[in-house]
Amino acid sequence: MAAKIKEEREKRKNREVWMSQSMLPEHLRIRIRRYGEYKWKKTKGVGGIELINDLPKDLRRDIKQHLCWGLLRRVSVVGTFDAILLDAMCDRLKTVHYTEHSYIVQEGDPIDVLLFIKRGKLISMSAYDGSGIFFSCIHHKAGDFCGKEILPWGLESQSSFQPISTIIVMTLTEVEAYVLTAHDL
Repeated sequence: MAAKIKEEREKRKNREVWMSQSMLPEHLRIRIRRYGEYKWKKTKGVGGIELINDLPKDLRRDIKQHLCWGLLRRVSVVGTFDAILLDAMCDRLKTVHYTEHSYIVQEGDPIDVLLFIKRGKLISMSAYDGSGIFFSCIHHKAGDFCGKEILPWGLESQSSFQPISTIIVMTLTEVEAYVLTAHDL
């Protein structure tokens, strides 16, 4: 554990140097520091799914199946996939952490993740005709997912153009989630 603490101190020092050299404004520096502290507090320097990557392949596969198959099968189109494709998707899942009030996707951005919420709450909102008045608002919690629009694109499309988001997805609390990125599909 002492080595992890030392490693975290070094990361913090490097972050401070980088932020100074990049001349980031203080409000961005505060957000970066807050995220670093949040991630350290939640993981103590050890990632969830990343922790099992050093295990033998068969044990790693079994653990990821246990953790992820149920989540993946909640997405209707994934429920029809065979075990080989589910295993491949599970193997590519990564753990991410978001601080409170972080934007995951903004309206007009490419949808680049399929996100499965492990802990925390987020909200997806859409604006009517870009007027800034939100007419649709969906709350998501642990066990929910968002970003399923990326699946047909990732699995069937030869296009390099990802689907474009028509919603804003923002965390309401600190969120821990599993993600599949566009690159992984």
